[in-house]
Amino acid sequence: MSSRFIDNSSSRGITFNREIIAATTTASSVDIAVSYLQMSGWFVLERELGRLPANAIRILTTDQMCVTQPAVLRAVL
Repeated sequence: MSSRFIDNSSSRGITFNREIIAATTTASSVDIAVSYLQMSGWFVLERELGRLPANAIRILTTDQMCVTQPAVLRAVL
């Protein structure tokens, strides 16, 4: 099992969306730690994570300052 850290400043010269897709395509589990969740980001992840069982996905976020959109939390659950 290998781990991969992704942030929004890709050193490989590809877009953040493609970086996420490339990392999740072969993943057997995914851990996500992010300050806030937005629908725009969820749209990137939804299809990729949909092929994994729910118990193989962990997401850590916050609702501090009401930035995380409630609709995203409902979609994730």
